[in-house]
Amino acid sequence: MVEPSPWPLLTALSLFTLTCSAVLYFNGIQYSEALLTLGFLSTLFAMVLWFRDVVTEGTYLGDHTFAVQKGITMGVALFILSEALFFFSIFWAYFHSALSPTVELGGHWPPAGIEALNPFAVPLLNTVLLLSSGATVTYAHHALIQGDRKGAIVGTAMTLLFAVVFTGLQGFEYATAGFTIADGVYGSVFYFATGFHGIHVIIGTAFIAVAFVRMINYHLTDHHHLGFESSILYVVDSPQPSNLSYAWNGGSLLATCLGIQIVTGVILAMHYTPNVDLAFVSVEHIMRDVNYGWMIRYIHANVASFFFIFVYLHIGRGLYYGSYKSPRAITWSIGVIILVLMMAIAFLGYVLPYGQMSLWGATVITNMLSAIPWIGQDFVEFVWGGFSVNNATLNRFFSLHFVLPFVLAALAVMHMITLHQHGSSNPLGISSNADKIPMHPYYLFKDLVTIFLFFLLLALFVFYMPNALGHSDNYIPANPMQTPPSIVPEWYLLPYYAILRSIPNKLLGVVGMLGSLLILLAMPILDTSRVRGSQFRPLMRFAFWAFVTDFFLLMYLGSQHAEEPYITVGAIATVFYFAWFVVVVPVVGIVENTLMDIATTPANAKESAAQPVPSEA
Repeated sequence: MVEPSPWPLLTALSLFTLTCSAVLYFNGIQYSEALLTLGFLSTLFAMVLWFRDVVTEGTYLGDHTFAVQKGITMGVALFILSEALFFFSIFWAYFHSALSPTVELGGHWPPAGIEALNPFAVPLLNTVLLLSSGATVTYAHHALIQGDRKGAIVGTAMTLLFAVVFTGLQGFEYATAGFTIADGVYGSVFYFATGFHGIHVIIGTAFIAVAFVRMINYHLTDHHHLGFESSILYVVDSPQPSNLSYAWNGGSLLATCLGIQIVTGVILAMHYTPNVDLAFVSVEHIMRDVNYGWMIRYIHANVASFFFIFVYLHIGRGLYYGSYKSPRAITWSIGVIILVLMMAIAFLGYVLPYGQMSLWGATVITNMLSAIPWIGQDFVEFVWGGFSVNNATLNRFFSLHFVLPFVLAALAVMHMITLHQHGSSNPLGISSNADKIPMHPYYLFKDLVTIFLFFLLLALFVFYMPNALGHSDNYIPANPMQTPPSIVPEWYLLPYYAILRSIPNKLLGVVGMLGSLLILLAMPILDTSRVRGSQFRPLMRFAFWAFVTDFFLLMYLGSQHAEEPYITVGAIATVFYFAWFVVVVPVVGIVENTLMDIATTPANAKESAAQPVPSEA
């Protein structure tokens, strides 16, 4: 809706009533049938009026401009993403119970006493109907685009027919099933998954029915419709500058890493036990007893390192080519937030194997919170759930480590949305609006080159040196009575650990460590240069590589013992790290701007400026 409308609120209240009454009905509460009927009728009433106003705005008032259509497309894409995550949680519940059935379930799946449905009867027929409806609605859509109105109407009618038959067969399946929603986890998961899927089919049928009526009434034509493929074309046909190099492949590599981490993490979570007595044993169980568990764990551990390699390269490219400058400041800011969240997730995951380095790393890092004035120690004990790292700590870290990657995925989508508002930057640092090419096939195949190279390198690590990027002490079970000789985080956190150690005051050290990340947010303000990027700025190029050298120096210092000369060198490197942002970048920009003004000032203007102004007699 373009104009303010009461129908979204009424629909939400009606759906709430429908849901609550359905719960009451399944529990046999008196008068729940009447409430269920009321919820259904009010939902139907609100949807009819909502559709009426949408049709009026889009067809008769002309309110659905290109900007409105773009917003609708983005809303549909985000809705589909949320639905995918919703059904992912249902599948997670199924596989969690099916792959590791507990003693209460009889040790096998389906549980004892459950007579599963024949998958080659009604379920197979419904699957065929579902796939066929996808084919017919796609045919209808392309027929509409090509101006074949008759084909579009026939395709839509066939889709509606398949949807109605599908819904009827699912109702028949429920009526003949030998178990109910109350029959343990099997019945709950089955009816929850198929029930919500059925509700989606019914709602989708209503949407397609409205589109069918609108096509008959000539509301939808080849030049007046909202393409269902818009969310895909948003990525595939996105115009990109024609001169992008392989340095711009970081986004696709990071997306690949995120997908791998989520999939492997979900599989590992099915077999992991967040308990101080069983965590280390459960990891060994994954490595030794679970089919290909060793490979899944090594992939998860090594991709975490590659994730940070790619994100550091991605940020380095952004710093070198000035990708943080307006109009991409919001994109840069979301990227910095993603970096901070990645580090939090990595730290949480490092604790879960509960080896020596896991326990003592968690103890040292969480103790940093005690630097907060007044409430520090209480806050640390709140995070621990006790007076030291214990079961509560491990459970909390496991829960957060499982949930936060999905938040990270949502931020990555936001990062991409803001990027597409103004498009990618380019190596020249100038506008590329006059010379752009579509993402597919040019850059998709270019991305595949680096993705396959990444897979090759990942395979070398997983199969030949899986522990090269890890720490050997983490293969020793956690022992709170024995402190390791050197407590260090994973290699990708070492620069910030070095900054933390280089500042003697505990509170200032914590502030400095966080500030070393958050100072990236200030880059759009600190860079005073008129030129985007460093490719045509010799002084800035030298300063950039000096910063890279300092970053690697901090990484090395973070891996060493806190003793001389590492303490002094670390303090100097820390000062230079912050000075680079606060002093070097602004000063270099001012100097280069001044030299540019001098070089581009015409000679006659210089002479006239040098001549004295005659005084008035």
